[in-house]
Amino acid sequence: MMLRPMPPSRIRRGLLGAVRQRGFTLVELLVGLVVGMLVIASAIGVFVAQQSSAQIARGQQELQQQARFVLDVMARDLRAAGDFSCVPGITPVNVLASATAAGYPFDQGGLRGAHWNGSTLSNLPAWRGASDVSQARSDVLVAYGLLSASVLHAAMGSSGDLSLDVRKPFSGWQAGDVLLLSDCRAAAVFQASAVAAHATDATRITVTRAAGAGLGQAFGKGAVVGRLMHTWYWIAQPADGNPRGLYRRLAGASSAMLLGDLVQQMQLRYDVDSNADGLADSTDLEATAVTDWTRVIRVRIKLLMRSREALLSQAAAYRFPSTAASTTTAPDRHLYQVVEQAVRLRNPVFGP
Repeated sequence: MMLRPMPPSRIRRGLLGAVRQRGFTLVELLVGLVVGMLVIASAIGVFVAQQSSAQIARGQQELQQQARFVLDVMARDLRAAGDFSCVPGITPVNVLASATAAGYPFDQGGLRGAHWNGSTLSNLPAWRGASDVSQARSDVLVAYGLLSASVLHAAMGSSGDLSLDVRKPFSGWQAGDVLLLSDCRAAAVFQASAVAAHATDATRITVTRAAGAGLGQAFGKGAVVGRLMHTWYWIAQPADGNPRGLYRRLAGASSAMLLGDLVQQMQLRYDVDSNADGLADSTDLEATAVTDWTRVIRVRIKLLMRSREALLSQAAAYRFPSTAASTTTAPDRHLYQVVEQAVRLRNPVFGP
């Protein structure tokens, strides 16, 4: 019997079938597994890095938003400091029940600061609300002026008229507030015994003053009337469990308000115009170096912000304030940011 050779095409089909039936070797499987694991690990690393960057970005945004809010509020109060509507150019009639010379100093510029040396406060002014400053851990600032002002809608008499018809101010007044009324010819300081909405006009309020001495003269429509207020700022570390942060307190208020819980430190410095030419002759002075507060024309606010959560892989270094000679290594992995702003006073009351 004669054997016939297998055709080449059939041989090729057989070889291809054998190749198709052969599986991966162990080495090939291991190589593929390692390559796959590397790809997955790389993807996870990119994802984690992106998540970390996003958290840091959100933390920075939160710090910046709170810093802007804090600085806006402080700047508003500082720009109202020393605004007494022509006082001390004229001497106001005082119809309060008690003396107010120490509590309402119209001739002292409406601004004071106290220096924190790390353990104690120096030069804390004896102004209204000073006793409310507690657990201080920073420099202290107090601004005094017409926190909110409006005008009389209708004229009032000098003695028997106990009711004031006032255009509604931008912030609410209440019974017990001390108000200054001035038309730049005369002025009076008195206390509101009641504040109520106007009977027919939502844009007006009715302020009742306590009966007693007259206001010295009649005041016409358009006379300025505003709430006199001392506003205090300081970093506190409360012992009652409330968070450390920047607190703001209005003299006479029931309690201090936590203005910024991310503010960890505050440093205040002052620029002084010693010759009243509108230019600073001395800059970046601490409170103990200011000898005449009526000459202060600018306040430099320096804040150290700390993120709410630990966002960094390791502790970072920061320089606070920005003029510090050396950096400080953070005690934790939180994000720290230094924010500074200079606020020029609108109402300097230059002394003699």
